[in-house]
Amino acid sequence: MTGVNATSDFTTLDAGKYCVYGVGYSMSVNINTWISKTLSQILIDGDCFFVSDNCKMVEIKSSCTISGLVAGSQGPCQASSNYYTQNLTVTYDKAPSTGKLQINGQDFDILTSPQTITLVNLNSDGLPVDINAFFTASPNCKLTKLSLFTAPGLLSCNC
Repeated sequence: MTGVNATSDFTTLDAGKYCVYGVGYSMSVNINTWISKTLSQILIDGDCFFVSDNCKMVEIKSSCTISGLVAGSQGPCQASSNYYTQNLTVTYDKAPSTGKLQINGQDFDILTSPQTITLVNLNSDGLPVDINAFFTASPNCKLTKLSLFTAPGLLSCNC
């Protein structure tokens, strides 16, 4: 049992496929205790109920969106490593409640939007940098920005 709702409101469920059954139960039953239990476990608990023979398959698509990626301040190139850092501000809505925000292979905790993150150990090659952002728990919730900023060049590292 993933969730219970007397009005068939599925807006709080994560994206995925669900088999929805109709259930009749006694008014004395607290159906909220059924969440995270199997049908067998609910039967063992002794609650009085009956379940429809058929289910209706429902697919909930992600309503998550990443709507913005903005380059912020760029750290100086470190001559010893040829690396630099780059701040980004990410704007999103309805982020998943689990997983991480992944940006160009670096994972960040999901906080609140807009969220500022710092990419580290970026190569100072003087080239434009494409940014790919997505949520690990909802990979289709993604945004790519081409040439969002330019890496510092090698000369700026050697000065």
